[in-house]
Amino acid sequence: MSRKFNFFLTLFLTFILMLTFPTLLTIALYHNMNAIIKEDVRNSSQAMLKQVSLMIDSRLHEVEQLAVQLSFHPKVLQMLHRQEALGPPAPQEFLDIMNALASYSSVNEFIRDRYVYFQDQDAVVTPYVKSQASTFYRLYHHYETLDERQWLDFLQRSGNEAGFLPAMNIAGRVSGGTERMITYSRPIPYGEPGPSKGAVVFMINEQQIRSMLDNLEGAHQATILIADKEGRLLTQSGSGERYRGIEKDLDAILHSTLTEYAESVSGERMMVTKFVSPETGWHYISLVPHSIMMAKVNRVEKWALTLLGICILFGLTGAYFLSRRLYSPIRSLVASILKRDNKEGGRGIAEFSLIEETLSNTWKSEAALQELVDRQAPVIQSNFLNRLLKGLVDPEALNAESLRFMGIRFESDRFAVIVMEVDDFLQLVRGETEQQWAMIRFIISNISQELLGERHEVYVVETDLHRLVLLVNRKPGDSADRGLPLEAAIGEIKSVIELKFNIRMSIGVSEIREQVRAVPGCYTEALEALEYRIVKGKSSVTYYREIDQARDRARYYYPLDVEMRLTNAIRAGDFEQADQLLKHIEQMNFHARQISLEMGRLLYFNMMSTLIKIWNDASERVQGLFADGFEPLQRLSACTTLAEMQEQIRLIYQKICDSVVASQRDPGAVLAEQIAGYIEDHYAEHSLSLNSLADQFRLTPQYLSGFFKKHTGYNLADYMTRVRVERAKTLLGDDSLSLNRIAELVGYAKDAGLIRVFKKYVGVTPGKYREHMKD
Repeated sequence: MSRKFNFFLTLFLTFILMLTFPTLLTIALYHNMNAIIKEDVRNSSQAMLKQVSLMIDSRLHEVEQLAVQLSFHPKVLQMLHRQEALGPPAPQEFLDIMNALASYSSVNEFIRDRYVYFQDQDAVVTPYVKSQASTFYRLYHHYETLDERQWLDFLQRSGNEAGFLPAMNIAGRVSGGTERMITYSRPIPYGEPGPSKGAVVFMINEQQIRSMLDNLEGAHQATILIADKEGRLLTQSGSGERYRGIEKDLDAILHSTLTEYAESVSGERMMVTKFVSPETGWHYISLVPHSIMMAKVNRVEKWALTLLGICILFGLTGAYFLSRRLYSPIRSLVASILKRDNKEGGRGIAEFSLIEETLSNTWKSEAALQELVDRQAPVIQSNFLNRLLKGLVDPEALNAESLRFMGIRFESDRFAVIVMEVDDFLQLVRGETEQQWAMIRFIISNISQELLGERHEVYVVETDLHRLVLLVNRKPGDSADRGLPLEAAIGEIKSVIELKFNIRMSIGVSEIREQVRAVPGCYTEALEALEYRIVKGKSSVTYYREIDQARDRARYYYPLDVEMRLTNAIRAGDFEQADQLLKHIEQMNFHARQISLEMGRLLYFNMMSTLIKIWNDASERVQGLFADGFEPLQRLSACTTLAEMQEQIRLIYQKICDSVVASQRDPGAVLAEQIAGYIEDHYAEHSLSLNSLADQFRLTPQYLSGFFKKHTGYNLADYMTRVRVERAKTLLGDDSLSLNRIAELVGYAKDAGLIRVFKKYVGVTPGKYREHMKD
């Protein structure tokens, strides 16, 4: 097959395929019209069924109301609850019920007859007669298709739901012949559990319902069936002969999505529409002849076939001429591809495949190149920014095109560098895995870019595991004297990260400099500012200008006389005086002035030297009062900032002062205070007792009890109880704590123990005490 014929045939077949569109359009039009007309019929039938449901439901509601009224009639209730010991009912009692039934003679034309069945008395009472049940069935209401046992079973049903029997021929003396009626039964007594004692029965005239259905049947040309909620056919419009054809499929129609009944009803297929009454649960079914529904569709089908023939005729003619015309440019394109690839054309070459393969290879090459560039862009950008910060980039060689390739755009010539280092994280993660640190860096980077991004272009570089560097380029229109927005944004960044994510970090900020060549200098300034946290403490923000100002003051305040006074105060055990001197040193160095980083380090070492002298001069008795493992020099060496060192020195000095004072006092009083202190620290432990205290202080229980009484005046058990009661008083102020929880927190296993001792020592129960606190 030649190339020309191959492609020409393809085009021709394509145009032939296009001719199927009118065909499909005609078929779709036919099916849509078919569906629309069916939907119209269903909607019309649905509306009709709803109308029928409303009319019949309203009449059935009246019947239900009458049944309930009769159920609660005093005479009926009296008969239902009559005791056997009273003997058989008097005729007057039945006469009263007959009169009550007679009063409902013309309330509802649907009601053909009514009676009350009393199971215990085996009696049926009507407006016109009272008789035994079997006599009533035989003479007055004899069902053509229901025997007496089945009738009694229906009347003796239990439960609170009313029941229905389908329309049946009923013969009796009252009608003087046979009538078709629907039987309604309401078990009595109404609303009481257990088996029923009788029933209120209404005979509904089927002819009234049929007349209503026949009127609607004529207007909509539909057959209407009515079934109860159990699926039993109650009645239908028209003659009963029309129903025999679909009787076997009634259950399928009621409980499935069946919309078209294929079997013949009076010689025709029928369209099915269903509606279930929300009030009674009755099923209303409409059957519409298929021929009536399809009359309009058949007319549309003729027009569709005519249009289809016209389209095919003109399409075949146009397809041939268009195929010949369109082949010419394709032939030229294939020749160019073959020439470029040094290929020779011949018979049987797949022209479409050749063009597709050429385009596919071109697109794949382009996509692979773009994917490679996109994947390497963050690495390229990070590498460039690292080299720029370290001064390894020639600013003269930069241009907008190269920066744009790396995803960087400098809006102005004014730059600043911010260095952020994570000091601590409390609740975000546990441990220090690379994944967790990556999450922390992601949080800091995103929040920084969001808060700084309105006024600045921000680029984030990771230079260390705990350190991020922000290169900030201020956007045009933000003049140099408007530095406050940058500082405010840095403060907001720190506040958000610390409050929301519990990440503590130190920040160093450079000065704002002109030109790209100043970026390495800004980086150096930011690192120096970050290092100044040794003086200011962790989780601080330091601007480089603060360091510049501190360098003008080359001395720190720690004169010899202050050191001597501090040493003497510690040796004398006067911590109050020592604490005042420490606060004075802090005030003079960090509040009244701002010392440089170098001076801060010297002050750090000088104060460590003073502590070493004091600790070495302390007597063995004083050192012996400290717990095993107390190493003040190791504690100071672990400090990373002057603030931490000052706080640690203050704690160490306080311990030394307390030990000096304790060494000068009566050893017995000191031990008594240690025992009291141990009780105050461990009162919440359930195991705290005289024996546990004796084991702790290596004394016998008898000696410990007498010793504590002698030096404090308190019985030891009484002192433990008082400490627990005082702590309970404090905890009672927290309404979120239950009494049982408070008892556990102060060392009692149950709240009963706390209530007993609390009332003994305070005079009121804990609950009363909490109420007094609220008042």
